Amino acid sequence: IVRDPQLHQRAVERVKAAAVETGLLVEAVRPSRLPGAEGNLEFFLHARRGAK
Repeated sequence: IVRDPQLHQRAVERVKAAAVETGLLVEAVRPSRLPGAEGNLEFFLHARRGAK
């Protein structure tokens, strides 16, 4: 469980970078309004395939 906001940001940035590396365009990242099962903060990443 990650509770440090800086670590949240780093994790989100790593996932975004991985998405871009596979050719996806990241449209948005938003935190979930509901906590995870153990109280952790979950994030949604909206991505789509890039134009060919």
